[in-house]
Amino acid sequence: MTPHPTRHLERLRVLVAALLESNPFYSAKLRAAGVQSGPDRLEEFTARVPFTFKREIADDQLRHPPFGTNLTFPVERYTRFC
Repeated sequence: MTPHPTRHLERLRVLVAALLESNPFYSAKLRAAGVQSGPDRLEEFTARVPFTFKREIADDQLRHPPFGTNLTFPVERYTRFC
């Protein structure tokens, strides 16, 4: 069963807050799109935030080996990377 749309928005707000606070890769991407906090509406978020492409992540990893700047938590907290 799919969570209620309000629950999706709440989860997105929590995610965006975490990314803005401690993920250099997505913080820069979100701020460049004008995102300073979690969205009030899902439509607002999807209209404002661009897609992330594999090439962007790969390029970031090349510039900042070995994992890039797309880390929200310290490396020790991760058990796998997909």
